[in-house]
This record gives sequence, C-alpha cells and structure tokens, in this order.
Amino acid sequence: MHKIKIVSPEETPIHAQYTAPSCRLEGSVRCRSASPADASIWMLSAELENGTTLRWDPRHGDEALYVLRGALSVDGRDCPEGGAVIIEADAQPRVEARGATQLVHMGPREPSVPTGGLYGPPKAGGQNVHVVGPRGTFEAREEGRDTRFFADATCPTCRLWLLYTSRSFTSESALSTYIVWSSGYCAQSDKNITSALPSSWLTNRLERR
Repeated sequence: MHKIKIVSPEETPIHAQYTAPSCRLEGSVRCRSASPADASIWMLSAELENGTTLRWDPRHGDEALYVLRGALSVDGRDCPEGGAVIIEADAQPRVEARGATQLVHMGPREPSVPTGGLYGPPKAGGQNVHVVGPRGTFEAREEGRDTRFFADATCPTCRLWLLYTSRSFTSESALSTYIVWSSGYCAQSDKNITSALPSSWLTNRLERR
C-alpha cells in the first residue's frame, strides 16, 4: 500500500551523540532524528559547535550532507551555507564545522552498493568526496521555482541523488521512494509526491530500481 510518513524533528528527542550509523563525532553536537524508523534512507538534523569534526567508518553507502547554516571544511575544502558534500560509499573524509553549523545528514540503512537501477552499478574503487557549492551542479530558476541538483546518480562511482527545490505552485513527482526535508519536517513516500503549497524541499533518493 502506498503511504506517506511525516516526522517533525522538533518532536524527536535531542541527543548529545551523533546518531549517524556510519561516522564518529569529536566535539559538541545537538542531534535529532529526522526520518521514520523503518525508512530505507535515514536522515538526521544536527547542530555542531565550531571545531567539531566528523570521521567516517570504512563501511557505509553513498551519503550526503547539506549545510543549512554555517560552513564545513572537508579535507581542507570549504563547503559554505547552502552547499552540499557528497560522500561516496566507503570514503573516509574528515569534516570540520567552521563556526556554529547546522546540517542535514542522510544515507542508506543498507550499506551495500546498488547493483541495479537506471544507471546500473557504480564503478568500483571510487571512494571520492564531492564538495558542491550553493548553486549545485545544475540549477533552474524561473518565476515560482528554484531548483538545484547537487547529485543526480550519473557520477560513474556513486548513485546518490540530491535535489533542492522551492516551488510556489502544485507539482507532482514520478513514482519512487524519497526522503524529503520540507521546512523542518521529514516525509518518506513510496508514491508520487504532490505539493500544493509553497514549499522548499531537499530530497534524497537511492537509485535501486
């Protein structure tokens, strides 16, 4: 049965530990879960103090960070507010908060590499880390719409899909499984997503079809 589940991070407990299953934190954090417990893609919202660092374990799937406020240093590269970090499967970057920083972090609960999907399995041996600025790799701006792709699953070595979109009119997506961050709420859907209200969405999807 098609269904939509909505989680409000403001209604989930605050943790002093970073709850991502794939990495370790050194420093201070306020962290909230932002996805349904049974979702295939996990998501969290975190507030990091200046100098707080994240380090990844050697076994994980493709993941993404989106900077809501503040900035990150990613192995010496800067990711400003509105930018994103695409962390390919099994990559082990060092990410550090530059000033007080709020981010959204998401990834698959199953760390195995996708073997099917529209583009097939990724090439082996990637483990790259992409830092993408606020304009994304592609943007489309017109009256009532602001859309930016940060990843579209066409990278040879990863299959992550990350999109920011803001619309003031009704729209409908194709059938898929999404994790959607919308004005502080997270919704998981396995049906077409229709928005009838002005909204800003950050969506993440795994190409596993």
